[in-house]
Amino acid sequence: MPEVEIGPADPSQPDVAEMVAAHLARSQALYAAEASHVLSTDALRAPSIKFFAARLDGQPVGIGALRDLGDGVGEIKSMFTRDEARGRGVGRAMLSYIVAIARSAGLQRLCLETGTDPDSVAARTLYTSMDFRECDPFGPYAAHPDSMFMALDLGTIDRPGPIRDLDGQAAP
Repeated sequence: MPEVEIGPADPSQPDVAEMVAAHLARSQALYAAEASHVLSTDALRAPSIKFFAARLDGQPVGIGALRDLGDGVGEIKSMFTRDEARGRGVGRAMLSYIVAIARSAGLQRLCLETGTDPDSVAARTLYTSMDFRECDPFGPYAAHPDSMFMALDLGTIDRPGPIRDLDGQAAP
């Protein structure tokens, strides 16, 4: 199996923009408008966001982004893998890459919002396997039954809310 190559990308590049559009369409189909937090191609070009693409044999198969929320906190945005590439380690490679970028940037905490529907079980399992734990809503988000909030502490800072395991127990 070829190795996944990940690096900075322009979300408006046609082959990558197609994936951004597919991710947005999937989110809008699965979630209520107030719980669909996928960013558009234009929003992913904001100065506070670093955008990445994963490629197999030169073809984009995954995307991900890191948004700087300030105060040592980052947010993982737009994690998406094409259906035909799922189960090939693309998501894990992208998540590992983003965590490494966050650490190298000196971030102390990484947060994310993901869905609660059955279609998002694989994503939640991946995040948990990489030591992300459920947390309270952060930044601009509000609690919603379609949303789950998770965080990974990369260092020591004041937490905006307690980190909990998926069963709701306080994590160490």
